[in-house]
Amino acid sequence: MMQALVTFDDVAVCFSLEDWKGLKDQEKDLYCQVMTDNYKNLTALGLSLSPPEIVLKIERGEDPCVDIGEETTDNAAVNGRSEEGQT
Repeated sequence: MMQALVTFDDVAVCFSLEDWKGLKDQEKDLYCQVMTDNYKNLTALGLSLSPPEIVLKIERGEDPCVDIGEETTDNAAVNGRSEEGQT
C-alpha cells in the first residue's frame, strides 16, 4: 500500500480575521510557534520547499489569519475546510 506524503496544508489550521481577533495573546503566540515548527519539521524531512503564506505572514509579524475567499496554492484546501467551520 502506497502512502501519500504529508503537506503543510494537511497540518495547518487557518483562522478567519474574526476568529483570530477572538484569541488571547498566549493562544496567538502558541499558534505561531506551532505553525512555524510544523513548517520547519516538514522542511527537515524534505517535504516542503517554499514557505506557505501563513509562515511568511508570521515571519513578517503580520496576523496569519486568512480571508475566507483567499485562494492561494498554499492554503486553498485549508480554506475549504475553514469555510465549513473547521478552524
